[in-house]
Amino acid sequence: MLLVKTKIGPSEIDGIGLFADEDIPKDMIVWSFNPLIDKALTDNEIENLPPYVQKFIDKYSFFDKGKHVLCGDFGIFINHSETPNLGSTIDDSFALRDIKKGEEITDDYTTYDEEP
Repeated sequence: MLLVKTKIGPSEIDGIGLFADEDIPKDMIVWSFNPLIDKALTDNEIENLPPYVQKFIDKYSFFDKGKHVLCGDFGIFINHSETPNLGSTIDDSFALRDIKKGEEITDDYTTYDEEP
């Protein structure tokens, strides 16, 4: 669940991106897994869903400990960058540096996505 004000818009990185709608100070938690909003799904749970839903989950989730983790808010629009402004653990994402209002919020997927 996003814990800061954000908005979505066209991204120069890929399609739609997530942008800060307020200044975010370094070390602030930006996203945290919340089971009331976010979902962790097993392959078995996904296999019975319609193909278009499976495709959506594949595109917008990350893989952790055998589960596909899907953000239930605009967090799905955080794009990958090799020079991200977020750092992440499996449960939290935090600002690696000050992020200015209007700046695209990015993360390095390789630091937490265990997709085989």
